[in-house]
Amino acid sequence: MLRIDVEGMSEVELRAALAAHCANFGLVNKVTICRAVGLDQSPVARVEMSNASEAHGVIEQIGGTISGAAAIIPLGRPLARRSPGQKRISGQ
Repeated sequence: MLRIDVEGMSEVELRAALAAHCANFGLVNKVTICRAVGLDQSPVARVEMSNASEAHGVIEQIGGTISGAAAIIPLGRPLARRSPGQKRISGQ
């Protein structure tokens, strides 16, 4: 699961961070964020890649599910208090 510290991040910053991370697996066409609605839910991201093979590469490394050429990635809970210099994104 990909864990992202979303506290204090704008929607634009979050999409950019995910796009940069997933670009390691191919061309990212679009990133859509679905933030958690309730306390028992975690946010997810829909990362549309240029083809299904690239989306599979994302899922193999990060986890999640495939929807055509898109990777649906559970983002997990925000990280606990971040110490200075701690990364906002970490893969698990």
